[in-house]
Amino acid sequence: MISTRRFAAAAVLIGAAIPAMTCARAAEPYRIGYLVDASGPMQGIFKTGLDGFKLYMDQVNAAGGIHGRPVAIDVRDVQIDPGKSASSAQELASNGAIAIAGLSLSSTHMPVYNAMARLKVPVITGFPVNLSVILPPKPKAGVYGVGAVVEILGSVAGKMARQTSPEGKRFACTVFESPGGIIACDHAVAAAKAAGFSSAEKILFPVTQRDFRPIAEKIAQSNPDVLLTIFGRGRTLTFFPAIAEAGYRGKILSAETGTGDDELREAAKAAPGIDIYSYSRYVSGGQGEGPQVEALEKAAHQAGIPEVLAFHSGGWIMGAVIADALTRCEQPCDPVRLDAALANTRIDGGGLTREPIVFTPTDHFGPSSYELYHYDRARDQVVSTGHVEKASSQLQ
Repeated sequence: MISTRRFAAAAVLIGAAIPAMTCARAAEPYRIGYLVDASGPMQGIFKTGLDGFKLYMDQVNAAGGIHGRPVAIDVRDVQIDPGKSASSAQELASNGAIAIAGLSLSSTHMPVYNAMARLKVPVITGFPVNLSVILPPKPKAGVYGVGAVVEILGSVAGKMARQTSPEGKRFACTVFESPGGIIACDHAVAAAKAAGFSSAEKILFPVTQRDFRPIAEKIAQSNPDVLLTIFGRGRTLTFFPAIAEAGYRGKILSAETGTGDDELREAAKAAPGIDIYSYSRYVSGGQGEGPQVEALEKAAHQAGIPEVLAFHSGGWIMGAVIADALTRCEQPCDPVRLDAALANTRIDGGGLTREPIVFTPTDHFGPSSYELYHYDRARDQVVSTGHVEKASSQLQ
């Protein structure tokens, strides 16, 4: 039976006392292994999510932990290396990690999922890959996603493109060469065609690409009405000026799962002739209201973080999901019992998301909503257009 506990109830972890256990037991932490690219080419995305996750768990621990036990986060910098990701997950599990969280580039995911399946240790990631892993009808046991699943990310983008250009005919998606990126673009292209674009294509580039002039010139020549960019942080700052210099004057739709409002504003100033949009499942600072929006912004301010990004919100939500599952985990809580708790989850996003986070035994992602934003040059702000695209986890 799905728990009807809402996020506000889960937030009791932050504001209320937790029943104390024995001193020996209270000193023993719940260990969560966290895999992240903290120093490689995708650190701009994944490290920020870790920061949000830590902010949430810091609040939990400051309030006395869960059942009197603190939550310890054991972090491993795996960059975008599949082998290192799998071996680090195995090391963390052997050292007592009750779950593995985070993860980095999509190519690193399946080795981790498979390794943890053998050990029956659940995995909770912000960028789950491949619909068969977490979506209905038969998600992979022990694998959950709280951020953006690439098939939905792409499908929503194709629909959002029509909102940015009601009369547009040509659509293109550009992304770095990774399994998740390619799948996202494929779904975006299909959705754009279904939305009435007469032509739609995907344009790929290597993960290590830094000189975007050749790609920008190619895109400018084909001149799509809407260009979807699925980039990591840092690439946008290089790509936008390059495509502006190449003469492109269409609309850019940036997947916020890869960029961030701060970077989008800065990059947009170097491309003054381009109309720029973004969309996101999670709100950034100043874009939402609710108890968890306020709690995150307060924690970020105290930590010296200058601006709350959607990545911080995603990391905070991941922390809330794991803390809620630990609270409900049958004692003595172990990876198998934690997995059972995760499979029956329902928490409110507290303003950070527009849909509750819902996991069931047959759906490890749940419904999600994405808001369309537009860069207002006069105000130098990324503001909501008011359009929200809801997405079912049961893809057609």
